Formats: sequence, C-alpha cells, structure tokens
Amino acid sequence: MKKLNWKIICEDTAYYVEFYPDDPDFPGHAYPTLFIDGVEREARLLNDQKTLRVSISAADIDRIKEVMTPRLFFSSLRNKYAARKVSFQTRVLDKPAGMMAPDSISPGKFNVIRHDYDYGDEALALPDAIANVEFRAAVYMPEDTVGARPVVIFLHGRHTTCYGEGGLQSTWPCSIDYLPIPSHEGYSLAASSLASHGYVVISLSANGIFPIEAAGALSIGGTLRGHLILAHLDLLAEANAGNRAELAFLAGRLDLQNIGLMGHSRGGEGIARAITLNRLFNKDYGIQGALFLGSTAREGIAIPDTHTAVVLPFLDGDVQDLTGQGFSDLSRYAFDDNVLRSVVLMLGGNHNYFNPVWSPGFPGGSDDAAMWDEVPVTRLTQPEQELLGSFYIAGFFRLTLGAELQYLPLFDGSLVTVPVLPEAQVRSSAHFPASSIYMIQSFETIYSGEALSMPGNWDWNIRQGVGEIVDKASFNIFRYTHNTYHSFLNLKSDTPSSPAQLELYPWQGSEPVDISGYTHLSFHVTHLLEENSQEAVELYITLQGGVFNVSRNLSALWPVPEINPGVGTVLKQQISVPLKEFRIDMSMPVNSLSFTLPNGGNIYLSDIAFVKPSLGETGSIRLPFVSIEDVHIVPTGLEQELEIKVTLSEVSANRISMRIYTLIRHTLSGIMRLDTPLVFEPGEISKSARFLVPAGGFKGDMIGDVNFISVIEARALSNALFDRERALLTTPKPGK
Repeated sequence: MKKLNWKIICEDTAYYVEFYPDDPDFPGHAYPTLFIDGVEREARLLNDQKTLRVSISAADIDRIKEVMTPRLFFSSLRNKYAARKVSFQTRVLDKPAGMMAPDSISPGKFNVIRHDYDYGDEALALPDAIANVEFRAAVYMPEDTVGARPVVIFLHGRHTTCYGEGGLQSTWPCSIDYLPIPSHEGYSLAASSLASHGYVVISLSANGIFPIEAAGALSIGGTLRGHLILAHLDLLAEANAGNRAELAFLAGRLDLQNIGLMGHSRGGEGIARAITLNRLFNKDYGIQGALFLGSTAREGIAIPDTHTAVVLPFLDGDVQDLTGQGFSDLSRYAFDDNVLRSVVLMLGGNHNYFNPVWSPGFPGGSDDAAMWDEVPVTRLTQPEQELLGSFYIAGFFRLTLGAELQYLPLFDGSLVTVPVLPEAQVRSSAHFPASSIYMIQSFETIYSGEALSMPGNWDWNIRQGVGEIVDKASFNIFRYTHNTYHSFLNLKSDTPSSPAQLELYPWQGSEPVDISGYTHLSFHVTHLLEENSQEAVELYITLQGGVFNVSRNLSALWPVPEINPGVGTVLKQQISVPLKEFRIDMSMPVNSLSFTLPNGGNIYLSDIAFVKPSLGETGSIRLPFVSIEDVHIVPTGLEQELEIKVTLSEVSANRISMRIYTLIRHTLSGIMRLDTPLVFEPGEISKSARFLVPAGGFKGDMIGDVNFISVIEARALSNALFDRERALLTTPKPGK
C-alpha cells in the first residue's frame, strides 16, 4: 500500500489536512497551495518549515482521497494524459521574422561604483509586523556625474534566509555560524548596466519578512514589502537632502520624482503595494514605472498612472499559473490614465534563474522548471536567463524613466530578436496609452459584470458559428494565467470544419471612424491545442473590404498553450497588423470589421483596437481609497444575512466598481462562494454588500476565543485604490 504523506488532524475542535512534502524545494517562493481532490486550496507553512496545513470541515474528513502539491498534481495530469495515448501533430505555418532590438545592456559611458548601507538585521520596525527586519541595500551608481539621476529600486521575493555548514534556515536573524543569503545581490548585471547609463539603482534586502509571513502573517506580506520600500525611499530622501552624513555619497544625486520599481516573485506584490501606499500616505514620490518579474499576484492590486511591464517566465515552476498576468488584466481599464501596460513572455525561462543566488550552485538555489519534464521549447540556462532578464529590466527603465523610445518594440507587441541572445523566444503584448488607442471592443466585463457595459465604441454580432463571453469559470484548465474576472469573447465554429465569423460595427447612430491617426489594428488572442482539431487555426480579418490573413501571425504563437501533454495554458497574446496591409484608403472613415475562421476553430479574443504604439505619460490623477469598515451577521428567520459595509475616503466624481468576495463553509451545503458586484455612483461614499446564507448557518474554526469563519475581500477595483480591502468574519466562542 502506498504510504501517504498527509493526514487529517483535529486541534481545538478544528480540523486540518497536514501535508509533509518530500520535495526539498517546496513550497518555494510563491504562496503555498495544495490540491485536495483536484481543487487548489491555500495552505499555511507551519513554523517547522516542513509542514503544510489546510483547514477543512468535519464533513470533509471521510471524503478526502488525494492531497498533492502543485508539482505532483501536474505530474498526475501528464500521466493520465499519456495513458490516453493521444498525440497532437500540429500544422505550423512559416513564422514571420522579428526585427533586431536595440541593445539595452551594452556598457554606458559612466564607470559604476557600488556603495552599501547596512543598519543591522533588526533595525527596521514595519507597521503590523511582529518582529523587526533588516535595513540594508546595495547601491549601484554612476561615478563622477553631476546632478540628480533617475532612481530604480529592486526588491527580491521570498526565499530561504540563511545558510551554513548545517544546511539552510528560514529564521531571522540568522543563528550563530549561519550567514544571510544575499538575495538582493542577485540582480547586479541589470543594476550595473543601468548605473553605467546614469541611473542610481538600490537593491533592497528583505530576508526578515519571510519568517513573519511563515508565522501567520501571509496575507500582509505584500503590504510589509511595500512599507519596506517606502522606508528606504524616506531614508534616500534624507540622504539626498544632505541629512545623512553616512550617506553623503547620495547627497543631491537622486531624482525622487523619476523612480522605477522592480519586484521579483513576491517582491512584485511589494512594489504594487508601495505604489498604493505612496498615495495613501501622501509621500509624493514620483514612481513612473514598475516591472513585475515572475510575480505573484495574490492580492489583486490594480496599478494606476504608472507604466508597467509583467515578465512571465513560461516554465515557472513556482508561480505555475503565471498570475502576474493579473496586474495587466486588472489595471488596463481601471483608471482614466495615459500609460503603457505590457506583458513579456519568456518561453524558455523559469522562476529562479533571473537571480544567480536563487539558482543551482548557491545554497538554497534550484531549477524550478524541472517539474515540467519534457517541454516543446528550449530552456534557458541560468546565465542566459540572467542576461535576458537584465536586457528587459534595463530596456524597460531606459524607456520609461529615460524616454529612450527605441526600446518601445520590446514591450509593444512587436516581433523582436534580442541581440545578446538571438535564439531566445520572447513575445510581448501591450495595452496602449489612452492617447494612442481607439478601443473597438474589449469583451471585458471585469468592472461591469455585463456585456452591455464593456469598454469599447463598437457593437458586435456573430454572423456564423458561436460567440459568447467567458471567464475563468468557463475553463476546465488549471494553468489559467489571468485574473479570475478577466473575460474574452470565445469565437468558435459549430462543427470542426464549419466557418465562424465575428462582425463589429459602430454603435447605431455613430459616425464612421477616422483611422488616419493610427498605424495598427491590435488585438489579444488565446487558443488551446485540444480545441482546434490538431491543426493551427486559420484566421482572416476584413477591414472596410480589405482582407488580411493573420494565420502566419497566429501560427507564430503556437504551440504555447501546451506546456506538457495534458497541461494547457490560457494565456492571451497580441497580434498587431499594420493598417497598410489591408490596402484601403486610410483617409476614408471605416465602419466595418470582421474576424473569420474559414475552416473552423476555437479562439478567444479581447482588446480589439486601432492603435499607434507609444509610451504615453504619467500624470497626477487623484483617487479615493476603499475600506471594508464593518462585517456582521443579521438573523433573518432560519436564514442569515451577511452584511459588509464599505466606505470611500472621499466623494468621487467617477463611478467606482468592485466585487466583494468570500468563501464560507456552510454546515449543510459545504463550501459556498459568495461573490457580488458593488458600485458607488458619483457622490456616494458608503454602501453595503449583502449575502443571504441558507438555513443551517456557518461552520468555522475555533482559534483562541473566536470562531473564525472567513476572510472578506474587496476585489477588481476601478477608479479607486485599496486602504483596508480585507476583514475577518468571526463570532465569539460559545459561552463567551
């Protein structure tokens, strides 16, 4: 009989599954999760750093048959798929060649000097943290420059904190005879390159936050990292003003109105929080750009008025579902701003190899891509991925902070070849600034919940086949990269070879559209191998009578959805067609557009627009803050009503939308998902969301003197920012 590495325990009348991983690399840097009978559940890593725990109900005790880590779960999917003996032979058309991108990491004209500052392992107290953390950073800067220079902050994520002859530790400070793992020194190639071109780069150490998270503060890890960034910016502001004698080398050297942030792994959520906290506390630091490197996105934060790029390493074995994509999904229609938002897909990359300290050869380093076994793309070596990551980090900040527009093709959906690594397979997709885009139709219900309110200026109709708006709930697939609420139009044929056609046209009574100021027709698309009859999809676009065959472009995106047999990936990518390809009179207004699958197929479309690729510019939009103020249960006969009061920090002239979400365990119905839209019309400042809970009531977990039921969350927020977006639903312990 196979030995189980999990068991069910009871503790203070609460029930849990405890899992004991055999894999020494698990749980890695992402949020630990377990698959219980095929359903992904968030887990807590206990203080022993070896045990994962998931809360369950008493009713689950006799039902649970299988508990797996994500790595084991994906392996089981592949094995089941292989047993079916299904083989896909794809017909791939000739792929278009990409332009040679300019070299972003060639040495600049300045010599680079490195300074460190270090105030000790426990020098910094962060709000709501149960322990102090280190206050140290490595500073890379140009030598012999005059005047203030753009500033870039690097922040690593969650990683083992200490190493020594006795092995690894994840405590803080490190024990005697153990040394801190210098995760913050692992981005020196990008830092030195930027510094040689006149930037000041500060890479922060954040080891002390890991044990705070592991002690039960997982939900505030991103916030703690955001506060860490602000604490360093406050220190840098003092130094820049000449008020820190020990940092005299920084006096007058920093342009704190031209700041870029890079966050790797959970560091990504840290930089997202820093952008919010900068506004919440009126710090007024000029954060212009944010790059998310293999980032987690558990907290679902939309990024306002900031150029952003999300780098997705396709073979990420830690953030397996590439949820960093959610930063793009959430932000692109959330605010009335004018900035570039981009997603960069690195097909051969994994999670760790951006940082040599996290890679094999250094204590605690590992190849996380090993979980995927055989893959249809060439893996990057560690030096190659570090080089490629540095190329895009440097290119992004030279574009957004330095206005070097020659680097725009790296991020705007153009097909490019990277000069330092020509064999690398890299693709980008973009959502362009408001000043350079005419949105035809987004097919996005993330903020409206209904098709009639989707961002876009044109109506649509399905002339042949089937077309319906879908989101995550429509996919029976585990590698879904997008935000839960992100939606697409699923265009598909009635039969495997029958045509399907989407027609778009201006709203009734609207004038035809002048496209003379735009250069491309852009749209996002995804397609799954299993849904397309074992062949690449043929797609034709007709604009005002002019026809262009985009099958070659679509083929160039193949076979990304299939990372391994049985493990598809829902990942939107961009196709950008020069308008001149339609061979129409560009000076004449247009009023018709169609997408046709002439020989059948099944694709997912979003963000169809006329564009002129550009960077746009940041502004100073004012946004209110949202807080969950009160949660309580109101008896209504045998049923109960859960009421959540939400307030704004100030009246807004814009419509503010969000969703209120929680999972509860019901005594009779089991796990219940409660999810409802909540909309503040202009002038409103307080509203409540309500859920009716069936007779039988809640089932919670006894923790101390309270019965913990659930975490209430506000999600998918537009035209505002979060202050307190979570609240705990608890009831007193019986007899209290």
